[in-house]
Amino acid sequence: MADLHVFPTRANLADAAAARIAEALAEAIDARGTASLVLAGGSTPEPVYRRLATTHVDALDWSAVHVFWGDERCVPPDHPDSNYRMAHEAFLGALEIPDSRIHRMRCERGVEEAVDAYATVLRTFFEDADALFDVTLLGLGEDGHTASLFPDSPLVDTPSGWVAHAEAPASSPVKDRLTLTLPALSASRLVLFLVSGEGKREALHAILNPTENGLLPAARVRPVGSLAWFVDEAAAGPMTTDG
Repeated sequence: MADLHVFPTRANLADAAAARIAEALAEAIDARGTASLVLAGGSTPEPVYRRLATTHVDALDWSAVHVFWGDERCVPPDHPDSNYRMAHEAFLGALEIPDSRIHRMRCERGVEEAVDAYATVLRTFFEDADALFDVTLLGLGEDGHTASLFPDSPLVDTPSGWVAHAEAPASSPVKDRLTLTLPALSASRLVLFLVSGEGKREALHAILNPTENGLLPAARVRPVGSLAWFVDEAAAGPMTTDG
């Protein structure tokens, strides 16, 4: 069952999420000597990342963390729409994580080649360990998509492998994407959804209501470990609020 936390503001959400992430990564390092973190794009995670690089910079050995992405737009890494660029500017550039442990999705030169390349990255990383990420961060679109798994996409109903070429709706400025699939997103000790803004309310309520969640991609993420939703009051509407 999902662990739901509702916070008064987006800032409160970011504070709590950063603390939860840092705690989970520190526990993973203590248990296994390393930790793996899957990042989300979008506007909601950015303040979370900034807190990780400031408030929680000394909470763990960041050099022991491997960083992955749940999805990426097929643009150069310095492009304004790049999920990598946002994460680098928000916190990766300020942390002592070796470049060899930052595994960005390199799909700007060809998406099909990038699918195979990132699948190889994951196979290599998990070769001698359980195929489980420690923390996977996800957002929620107003249409119920997460990562680059959109409603009506064949990737939702018939996922194949851990990495796939996704196509965003025509309204998106960048159509071609690279995305982890539902099996990959679910292969995590902790999946943490970060949701803010009134525009997400309808999708959030549909996912949390088991009679309505059948077709929304975000509702299909069912982690091996724990599932938590950190949402602000604007997205939640009239729900009980955490401190």
